[in-house]
Amino acid sequence: MLVGSHLLPHNLTGNVYAAFLREALPTLLEDVPLKTRAVMWFQHDGALANNLDSITMSSTVSETSTPWTDRIWTQNVLRAVEQDPSLSITDYHVKVLSSNGDYYLSEMQRIAIKLLCAGNKVSNVFLMVKKLPPGNKIQKILSESSSFPNEIKMFSQVLPKCQAILEGSAPGRFRQFAARHIYSQNKCPYFLIFSDLATEGFRMAKRQRGLDLDHCLLVMKSLGRYHAVSVALHDRDPQLVESFKENFFSEEATSDFVKSLSRSSIVSIANLARLWPEGGETMASKLLHVADTICERLRQQLSPEHNRLNVLIHGDLWTNNMLFKYDEVTGSVEDIRLVDFQQACYTSCAIDLQYFIHTSPRDDVRVEHTEDILREYHSELCSTLQLLGQEKKAVTFEELMEEYERKGVYGFIISVYVLPLFMADSQNAADMNALLNGGDQPTSSGRAANKEFVKVLLNQQISKILAEVGLGVEVEVDENSTPWTDRIWTQNVVRAVEQDPSLSITDYHVKVLSSNGDYYLSEMQRIAIKLLDLATEGFRMAKRQRGLDLDHCLLVMKSLGRYHAVSVALHDRDPQLVESFKENFFSEEATSDFVKSLSRSSIVSIANLARLWPEGGETMASKLLHVADTICERLRQQLSPEHNRLNVLIHGDLWTNNMLFKYNEVTGSVEDIRLVDFQQACYTSCAIDLQYFIHTSPRDDVRVEHTEDILREYHSELCSTLQLLGQEKKAVTFEELMEEYERKGVYGFIISVYVLPLFMADSQNAADMNALLNGGDQPTSSGRAANKEFVKSPEAECCVGRCRAARHAKLPLDGFISNNVPSDFTFICEPNATWERTRRCSGTGTTCRSQHVVQNRLDPKTVPFGGSKDVVVAHA
Repeated sequence: MLVGSHLLPHNLTGNVYAAFLREALPTLLEDVPLKTRAVMWFQHDGALANNLDSITMSSTVSETSTPWTDRIWTQNVLRAVEQDPSLSITDYHVKVLSSNGDYYLSEMQRIAIKLLCAGNKVSNVFLMVKKLPPGNKIQKILSESSSFPNEIKMFSQVLPKCQAILEGSAPGRFRQFAARHIYSQNKCPYFLIFSDLATEGFRMAKRQRGLDLDHCLLVMKSLGRYHAVSVALHDRDPQLVESFKENFFSEEATSDFVKSLSRSSIVSIANLARLWPEGGETMASKLLHVADTICERLRQQLSPEHNRLNVLIHGDLWTNNMLFKYDEVTGSVEDIRLVDFQQACYTSCAIDLQYFIHTSPRDDVRVEHTEDILREYHSELCSTLQLLGQEKKAVTFEELMEEYERKGVYGFIISVYVLPLFMADSQNAADMNALLNGGDQPTSSGRAANKEFVKVLLNQQISKILAEVGLGVEVEVDENSTPWTDRIWTQNVVRAVEQDPSLSITDYHVKVLSSNGDYYLSEMQRIAIKLLDLATEGFRMAKRQRGLDLDHCLLVMKSLGRYHAVSVALHDRDPQLVESFKENFFSEEATSDFVKSLSRSSIVSIANLARLWPEGGETMASKLLHVADTICERLRQQLSPEHNRLNVLIHGDLWTNNMLFKYNEVTGSVEDIRLVDFQQACYTSCAIDLQYFIHTSPRDDVRVEHTEDILREYHSELCSTLQLLGQEKKAVTFEELMEEYERKGVYGFIISVYVLPLFMADSQNAADMNALLNGGDQPTSSGRAANKEFVKSPEAECCVGRCRAARHAKLPLDGFISNNVPSDFTFICEPNATWERTRRCSGTGTTCRSQHVVQNRLDPKTVPFGGSKDVVVAHA
C-alpha cells in the first residue's frame, strides 16, 4: 500500500525533516497497522530508500522510540510548557524505575534534568515517564486498549477541569489530585510525562503490609472529593465524562487477556485453598466452577445503571496507585496524590470502594473499620457535592451501603483476580507475557497466601457469585409451577449446592406436611431423597396446643440469646445486610389490609368469647373492641427499631410450631433445638421475640410462675455470647432487659389476641385464611385461646388498659403513667390492696412481668380512676 504524498520544502534541513517525522508522518500513518509499520520502507524523491527504524530522530512512529531520552526534544517540551524559550538543559539522565510487581500495564522511567534558566539560575527538574511495558504481546493488547488513551485524557483534560471547578468554588482550599501533566502522546506508541511527586516529599507505601486506618481515611477523603467533582464535571460536560465507557477489565480489546488472567488468578487461589486442612478441596472446587464466568460478571458489575450514583471512578485504586506525604516531625500521614488513571471509567462509585477495601487496608483494619472508612468517604462526598451545588445528587449513608453491597461480587472478583499479582514480592512477581501464554499466578508469601485472609474473602461472596452465575440454587421456573416435584430439576439443584455434578437421585417422594392450623403464611412439603432432613436427625415438633414446659422454654431462650447475640456481631460487620430487614409481614405496607382484617377478626373473636363469661365479660369485650381499630398502628410502632436500644435481627414468629426439638433416647428429656420459618425476620428490639414467645408458647403455669426464669436464661446466653464475639459493649443488664421487655408489653398483648386463636385452634377448627380476608371471624379454639382465665390474665388486662390510655391520651407506650389518663382507665388489683401514689401497694399479689402487681389467684376487682386523679399502679 502507498501512503501520502506529502510535499517537503526545497531547503530540507535536519530540523525541518525532524518536524516532518514528528508531526506530519504520524498523521499519514494513522490507519497503518503496527505490524506493517515495523517492516515498512519510505522514500522521497532524490533520496535512497530508508528503513524507518534507522532514523534516530523519529520520535513518534517507531514502537521502540523514546523521544524523552533525547535532550533537545525534552528541552523543547519544557520550553513550551514553561513558556520560556531561554531554558537550556545542561545535564540529563533517564532511569528505569519499575521493579517486578510494582507495575504490570506500564513501564515507569525517571528523567533527572539540570536546567539553566533566565539569569543563569540553575534548577533541578525531575519528570516521570509512563510508557508501554516491554513484551510484544502485552504491547499489542495495550495498543488496542483504551488504557493509555483514557489516562492521557484524564491528565490532559479531566483532572485540570476538575481542579478548576474546585478552585472556582473554594479558591486555594483544595490541593491537586495528581501530578502535573507535562506532555503526552495519544497515538501509538503511547507515552505520558508528568511531574515527579517524589521531589515534593511523596512516596509509595509498602504494598504487602497493607494500609493502616489513618492512610485509609485519607484515601477516602481524597476519593470522596474526586468522585463529587466528577459529578459536577458530568453536569457541565457529560460527553467528556461518559466517553470513559469501559476500562481494561471490561472492553472487548482486552477480553482474551482478561479471561486468561482471570483463570490464572483463580487457579492460583484454588491451589492455595487445597493446602488448607479443612474445607480446602471444597473451596477450590467452587472457585474453579466460576472461573469461566467471572469475566462476564466483571463487565456487568462495571456497567453504569440509571438512578445510581455514577461517577468517574479511578478504577485501579490500590496501594501502589497512591503516593503519601508524611509530617517530618511526627511521621503521621498528611497528604496524598493518586496516580495511574488507566482504568478510569464512568460507573458506580461503589466499584472504587470495593476495589480499595479488598486490596489495600491491613487485614485488621478491613475487618474492624470498613464502616468507618466508608463513612469518611460518604462525609467528604456529600460535603463536596454541597459545595459544588450538586447536593441533589447526594445519597444517604444507608443508600451508599446498599450500593456497596450490590457491588460485593466485584470485590470478590478483585480478591481472587488481581490480589496475587499485587501481593507478590519482586522475586515472585508474575510475568505478564507468561500469563498470556497460560502460566499460573504467583503464590505470594504475603497476604494473598494467608489462609484466613483468603478464606474470609472467599466465603463472603462465593455463595452469591455461585448463585449469580447460575451455579447456586436460584433456578428459573414458571411462577405457577412446582419444580421440586420434578426429579431432574431437584437433582440439578442438589448438584449445584453440593458442587458435585456426579450426584444422582435414585428414589424421590414429595409429601404435603402442613395440616390445618400448623402454618398460615406458607405450605410445607417434604422431599424424601437421600439427603439431609432434620426429621432424620431426630428433630420433631412439639404439640402446639399443650404449650411448652420449662425445660423446653429454657432451651429456646438459650438458642435465641445466642442467635440475637451473633446478629449483633453480624450487624457490626455488615450493617447494610442486617438493616435490610426493615419490616415484616405485620408492619409492611403490602400486607396492611390483610393485617388490619386479621387484627379486627382476632379481636372480635376474643371479644365474642369474653361475652360468655358470667362476670366482667361485657366489660372486657367492650375494652377489646375499643382498641381494635388502633392495634395495627401500635403494632408498627412497636416493631420500629429505636436508637440506643438493643436491636437485633429477630426471628419474628417465635412460637411452638417454628421450632423443632430433639430428645434423649433414654430419658426422653429435650436436648437440642432448631429454629424454622424465618419469614418474619426483622431488625428491631430483642424484646419483640421475647414478648411473642412468652405470650404464645409456654404452658400457662410456666408463663405465670417462670417468666423471670425464662428471661434470665435468655439474658445469660445473650451476654456470654456477646462477650465471646467481642461485642460485650453491646450487652445490657438484666434490669435494662426487663425495662425493654416492659416497653414492648403492648406487643405481647397484641399477639395474645391477634394470632393466638390461629395458633391454638385444632385442625378441625382452623381458620380459612381466604375466609378471614373476606371478613370472616377467627376460630373459637377449644384450647388456651378460649380459656377465660388466660385471656382475662393480668397481662392482658394491663395491656388493654395501656392501649386505651395511649390511644386516648396520645401518649407513648412507655409513658402511660401520667396525670392525663381518661376516666375509664382500669386496672385489676386485689381486694385487700392499699393503693398509694408511690407506685407501691401492700397486700398479697403476684409480680407481673410488666412490673405491675395484679392478682391472678383471687377474684379480680375493677378499680376506676377519675379523670382528674393521678394514675397509680400497685407495685410489689
